[in-house]
Amino acid sequence: MLDKQGKSTIRGVDISDQIEQITDQRMNRRNVNRSINQLVECGLVSKSEFADGVSHDWRLTDEGEALLESLHDLTEVAIRGFAE
Repeated sequence: MLDKQGKSTIRGVDISDQIEQITDQRMNRRNVNRSINQLVECGLVSKSEFADGVSHDWRLTDEGEALLESLHDLTEVAIRGFAE
């Protein structure tokens, strides 16, 4: 319910911050899901569903593992380069 000042309230308690946090969490979840779907489309991540049809598990494919290892190696090289 909106009060006279246009704030969302429940029983007179301002809940605007909580609504904003929930909205941010939903947007973050959508962005994460979009990113994961892009990784699946690229073949870097696979999704396996459990028997209940609801639960699922995300795993790096062999290509995803190789990319992750390459990024790790590049990061180590960059850190050593900055340290010298």
